[in-house]
Amino acid sequence: MFRTIGVLRLEFHRQVFSTLLADHLKDIQHLDFLGYKDVIALPSEPHPVVVRFADETVPAFLEEYRQRWTAHRDVVAEFADTRGLASKLSHQRREQLSAAFLQEVRVADLGH
Repeated sequence: MFRTIGVLRLEFHRQVFSTLLADHLKDIQHLDFLGYKDVIALPSEPHPVVVRFADETVPAFLEEYRQRWTAHRDVVAEFADTRGLASKLSHQRREQLSAAFLQEVRVADLGH
């Protein structure tokens, strides 16, 4: 759905903290305790994955996704703002609105 409506996203499966907290993270990372290996301490600089996304992915897809977003932003606004898809909803209501949203996107695609 994100690609269809022109939204780029980066999945980043890390919980990043300042190096000042590195000693406090050891117990969280330790397998005999919580065992969260994705909790890491990094210097105050962007993670290489984020840099690569910003330097390579965004420029490569920017124009295509700008056009997709422009074509679908009215539908996104309608469902997010007017119909409340951005609100806290029951699972059933969210599924109903999501299905209707996808249908509207398909209709919009047919018109372009």
